[in-house]
Amino acid sequence: MSESLPIALLIEDEPQIRRFVRTALEAEGWNVNETDTVRQGLIDAGTRKPELIILDLGLPDGDGMDFLRDLRGWSKVPVIVLSARVGEQDKIEALDAGADDYLTKPFGVGELLARVRAASRRRQEAGTAHGAIFEFGDVKIDLSLRTVQKGGTAIHLTPIEYRLLTLLIANTGKVLWLTQSIQEPLRELGENATGKQRWGPAGASVWNTPTVDARRGLIYVGTGNNFGRVAAATSDSILALRMRDGKMMWHHQEFEGDTFMARCQASNPADSNCPEKLGPDYDFGGSSAILETVDGKDILLAAGKGGVAIALDPDKEGKLLWRTQLWESQAPSASGLVVWGGAADGERVYYPLQQPGGGLKALDIKTGKVEWNAVINADRRGQAGPASAIPGVVFTGGWDGILRAVGTSGDMDGKVIWSFNAVRDFETVNGVPAKGGSFGCAGPVVVGGTVFATSGYLGTLRGTPGNVLLAFGAE
Repeated sequence: MSESLPIALLIEDEPQIRRFVRTALEAEGWNVNETDTVRQGLIDAGTRKPELIILDLGLPDGDGMDFLRDLRGWSKVPVIVLSARVGEQDKIEALDAGADDYLTKPFGVGELLARVRAASRRRQEAGTAHGAIFEFGDVKIDLSLRTVQKGGTAIHLTPIEYRLLTLLIANTGKVLWLTQSIQEPLRELGENATGKQRWGPAGASVWNTPTVDARRGLIYVGTGNNFGRVAAATSDSILALRMRDGKMMWHHQEFEGDTFMARCQASNPADSNCPEKLGPDYDFGGSSAILETVDGKDILLAAGKGGVAIALDPDKEGKLLWRTQLWESQAPSASGLVVWGGAADGERVYYPLQQPGGGLKALDIKTGKVEWNAVINADRRGQAGPASAIPGVVFTGGWDGILRAVGTSGDMDGKVIWSFNAVRDFETVNGVPAKGGSFGCAGPVVVGGTVFATSGYLGTLRGTPGNVLLAFGAE
């Protein structure tokens, strides 16, 4: 197993110098990330957690001195300044602002790398002097003595196990990779009515919980609509990302051209920030991808605000296996039909419906056939929250503040077994006054025979607020 490369952040607006420095650092074993602005440099410094920053002072959107002052408010990462400013006062100001070294242009690669090695040594020596012992819980690791203890008892690790442990410690809190859900380059779209430049495509946000596919080394996420004038190829989609580096391996787009922005009209003029034609806002919401194995075959299941359930083949780059329309008489509005996702039990997948009276549709995982739609009798808002399934029962909460258990077998198949109205005051075990309300983005959790559910959700449809965690047990 090879150790992950140390990360260097290069902030320089001259492409030739960037290429020169990048080539030199990569030859020395660095993983180099580049940017050419103060703004993006601060973002990358915070998200990528570099071990070294090489900084030019003259940048298009500001002065490198401003970057230094901001950075030193929250980070001690070594910074080497590369600048054409040769005056003594310029060097003094940069060093006083937090730079660790200062190299004037033009410069030689040998001197640059020597200064990089010196900065790295100083950082490592400081880490060894102040951070040789790590403790979390009852585990204590002494890197200088190479010992590991748990609860005061020595733990024997093989050399490989110890190496893995030290790598995890060394990379704690680091962003290992970052992937854009829109792979197309950002481009100018012309000026709007006030003379401001517009950019796109934008949007395709990920606002759901990823699904991990350890067998294939992938994670799956769903994306939302676009913003602005143009649409991307990966909005309203299921994306498959490679776990080790975030590379997009494939994607399935269910709704093309969905560009939606609040306060825009159905049709908008060419000089507007709004899309020419307003999209339906058919995001894939929370918990939208579920990996289920049926007769030895893995199937990826998803449904979103557009009210369409799909099954994809993860072994054939997301090939569509079936598609089922969940709405009956009228296509969903921008509020959506399936908002926060469904649940599966190995034979069926269940989707709560945000529609008048609510509903819970059960689909056969193999075919997508709708086997039943449970009569929920919710209020006009229905159910937005995700379902949770265990053998024989699906739990679903509504905007009306009622948690319902729906049977999935025998005589109770597709029928409400019990319900609990949480819109009330509660006496709590910790003595904090509590009220129940609507059930929203967090679905029930079942552990050890107990059902846990949070109640109180405002959302977008005037939900009832609350602040209580409820625990239900079998009688």
